[in-house]
Amino acid sequence: MRILYSIVLIIISPLIFIYGLVRSIFNRTIRKGLFQRLGFLPRTFFAQTGAVWFHAASVGELNGIAPLIALYIKSRHAVVITTLTATGCQRAAVLFPNVPASLLPIDIPFCIYPVVRRMKPALCVIAETELWPNMYHALQVIGTPKVIVNARISDSSFKRYRQVRGLFQPALLSVCAVFVQNEVSRRRFAQLGVPDKNIHSRGNIKFDVLPPATAPTERRKLFKSLGWNHGKTVWCITAGSTRPGEHEQVITAFTAVRQRFPQIRLIIAPRHTDEAAVVAALVKKAGLIPTLYRSIQSGSDVLIVDRMGVLTTLYGVADLCFIGGTLVNIGGHNPLEAALQKKVTVFGPSIKNNAAAFEALMHSGGGIMVHSAAELADTIIQVLSSNTTRRQKEKQAAAALQTHRGAARRIYAVINTLRTASERKRKGTS
Repeated sequence: MRILYSIVLIIISPLIFIYGLVRSIFNRTIRKGLFQRLGFLPRTFFAQTGAVWFHAASVGELNGIAPLIALYIKSRHAVVITTLTATGCQRAAVLFPNVPASLLPIDIPFCIYPVVRRMKPALCVIAETELWPNMYHALQVIGTPKVIVNARISDSSFKRYRQVRGLFQPALLSVCAVFVQNEVSRRRFAQLGVPDKNIHSRGNIKFDVLPPATAPTERRKLFKSLGWNHGKTVWCITAGSTRPGEHEQVITAFTAVRQRFPQIRLIIAPRHTDEAAVVAALVKKAGLIPTLYRSIQSGSDVLIVDRMGVLTTLYGVADLCFIGGTLVNIGGHNPLEAALQKKVTVFGPSIKNNAAAFEALMHSGGGIMVHSAAELADTIIQVLSSNTTRRQKEKQAAAALQTHRGAARRIYAVINTLRTASERKRKGTS
């Protein structure tokens, strides 16, 4: 079935190229990405064979495996990173500025095979559920071991994979180890054909998120630039990774909270920065004054984040954090960056993408689930009305993180043996 899949991709590849070419005429970033998707990766990718290749779909998945990448860098291993999105590459550059990062070539044989043969990675580490049949086959041909970390399969993906099991099962059978997030994912990978001996539970690397960048002075500096220092207590909410249909709910809740706390301010970071203008219009419609992070103006009520790589810092300056993708049917984005900053973390009921993290926060008492804009407003008022309650929940959020840490080192210990064996095999055949 992989051959049929490849033939179909080859047939439609001219259309893919034309579509990308037309879009690239007006956008330099897309133009650069088009060449990478066709297999023309930066020379730095091939500077040293035997690198550890990390692949993640986008920002969230990359953040989730960043602690593992950091361990390899600290151990002086050569590392390269690929993602499927430009924002993912930008995030890689922020987290690991000295590591080559690129878009993943299209899973067409003449795009992906030459890249894999030239890279000759000692190990390929894939985040969550990135299954690309030709990429997996190319790695199998040259003897590179593959592992999947933070592995999970959503309901929709599981149904799709089962429908075309003949395409994805050979790819999964070529994987040396699958480190699952939870028991549901374990069962699903087993049902798709992964042998039980290759499925492992070593925890979720997301709990090992990298140390925060926020210093105590950041809040004072940011508030001063925004004109939020008026000699009175100024509360601040940061809503991170919000989605369409959710922006409105956050703004509605914020407007309601202002009736009780007039000095409260909102920082809202849409998941996709190109939605900043839409969010600004919604803020104005609510009778509030917005300003953009890239061009901060004093006297605003709401700061809209139109820049990548600053959300962790902005969680750190807040008194309470809301996690986006949870009041709409998205599945929830990673709440652990907020917990790492010791913040009360509030979210909606759609949490399936990061269920383990959300459940750990709720179990500890540091996370609160709400089901509507009205409930979000009530929860914010309740938390901010009591310093004792707020501080207790902040400690509980941090405790939830500490309890589940250590997965990155445990997984590193297992998969590093695979990398070592691969290197020995390569030297023995060279």
